[in-house]
Amino acid sequence: MDALEGVPTWAVFEARRRWLQARAGSQNYDFAPSPPRLREVANDALSEVRGQRSTLQRLLRARSRCTWQTGHQAEPGQTEEERAIIGGKLIDFSKSMRAKERDERAALIERRYQATGGLKPLGPAVSSALATALAQKDELDVMGDGPAVERAADDG
Repeated sequence: MDALEGVPTWAVFEARRRWLQARAGSQNYDFAPSPPRLREVANDALSEVRGQRSTLQRLLRARSRCTWQTGHQAEPGQTEEERAIIGGKLIDFSKSMRAKERDERAALIERRYQATGGLKPLGPAVSSALATALAQKDELDVMGDGPAVERAADDG
């Protein structure tokens, strides 16, 4: 197993999986791979992941050319008018996305409401208690002196 020394375990498992699925390039899959061949396949898997890591690191280090607070940063040779147009378009896009999300949420709520058949009756005990509480609130509101909630808290 000297051939696989220093290769991460996950890369060896990935190489095994690729070999068993005949996805290790042009090979003779009728026989098990030799340790050096398995290392080649593992190194291929490892280099793919390293490439992805490199791409992600570059993305994380990238600097945005756009700042939402001040609008769009000027490109070399860009006029103030072009900057204002691009900044306005970015703001419009942001607003349209928020409106779209709001509309989608409203549609979801409407679908759920219709799927459940609307509001369900609460049951006689809850309905009776709710009716009593509303009647007491109405009585307190008629008496005056301020909000019914304050008086109900004082009475309790």
